[in-house]
Order: sequence, then C-alpha cells, then structure tokens
Amino acid sequence: VMFPCILSILDSTSAIGWLHKSFFDESTHSIQTELARHLALMMLSNKSCLYSQHFPGETNVIADSLSPDFHIPSDTLSSLIHSHFQVHPSFNISQLPEELECWLTS
Repeated sequence: VMFPCILSILDSTSAIGWLHKSFFDESTHSIQTELARHLALMMLSNKSCLYSQHFPGETNVIADSLSPDFHIPSDTLSSLIHSHFQVHPSFNISQLPEELECWLTS
C-alpha cells in the first residue's frame, strides 16, 4: 500500500530535529506539544507520512526563494522553479489547507 508523502524542505537543522524527535515537556512547552500532536493526528488521519530534507546554506535556493515571495502566485513561482532548477516533475507548491491555517493562527 502506497501512502502519500509530504516533503518538507528545510534549511533549519533545529526544525528538522524537531520534526524527527518532537518530544516536549508539556509543563514547559505546551504549544510545541499541541502542535506536534496536531501534526501527528493529521498525518495519521490522512494516512500520510512526513519526510524532511535539509538543504544547507547556498544549496537551499528553492526554499530561500519561497520564503520572501508571497506576492508571486504559486503557479508562477512553481513554473519559475521548474525552468531554473532541476526538480522532480511532480514538484508543486501547495497552499496550507484553510483548517490548518486557521488552527495555526487561532
């Protein structure tokens, strides 16, 4: 059985460490605990896996281009990335689902 896998490309070793080992003391890190549990529940509910990959420094041009370019539509940015970088043909930029975005900002 194949499960959908969400690829998270990060330039932060701290964030990758957090994704791989998200164990927090609830009494001192209640927000991190809640976020970790919510992420785990979403992955389990959608029968998905989360895969993270680290691209340090100057090799992280794609992630670096995504962070400041909120004014560029996703399809335009995706097209630019496909034309300038070697990426998998299925590479796609997706918006956060509304329920996740609302959960994060509430």
